[in-house]
Amino acid sequence: MQLTPAPGRYVRQAGALKNCGTWMKLWGGRPLIVGGETALKVAGAVLTQSLVESGLEPAGTLWYGGQCSAANIQRVARAARSQKADLLVGVGGGRALDTVKAAAAELNLPLVTVPTIAATCAAWTSVAVHYSDDGVFIALKPAVSPALVVVDTDIVAHAPVRLLSAGMGDTLAKWVELAATFTPEKRNAATEAAHTLARLTLDVLFRSGAAARRAASVGATTP
Repeated sequence: MQLTPAPGRYVRQAGALKNCGTWMKLWGGRPLIVGGETALKVAGAVLTQSLVESGLEPAGTLWYGGQCSAANIQRVARAARSQKADLLVGVGGGRALDTVKAAAAELNLPLVTVPTIAATCAAWTSVAVHYSDDGVFIALKPAVSPALVVVDTDIVAHAPVRLLSAGMGDTLAKWVELAATFTPEKRNAATEAAHTLARLTLDVLFRSGAAARRAASVGATTP
């Protein structure tokens, strides 16, 4: 049997955070918001307001701790238990989102990811990169597949442009990885689809990447 984990729902639009409570209440009524310091400053107030306006009762807001480490994962899990949260909402970049994904797996709770940068694929994937408290890589471990991903393009467009560039570089590598490992004995419908999608994504980046970077450098949201 093959399993292809993917988010239950993916929403991407300008101003998406203003309406996110409408979607989140499908999975819980008492969400705990966990994220990076900068991300919470940028998105926390709008996110909380949307939740309250949609009839949810936020269980609080918590800094994730700075690293996706065992100690921080457990700290988030303890906070969710003590606040009786029934939904976790991760806000920020890769390490913040991975921490919340790992905590959601520990608690068996549904998860919503709200990426504030386009540098990584952490908002989508069902794995988490674990580090020590000092930031030393330990392992890539299974985590929760998000029930919902909310991408507010206005927020992403106003993030530091170097993070968008990093994300494009990370995406370019997908084609290189697949091209190097796509052997005849590994061909099947799933790998053919991945290979084709990686090539399509590469074409999109070459066609639109430079213009996207220029737009982001002035905080503009464009197609």
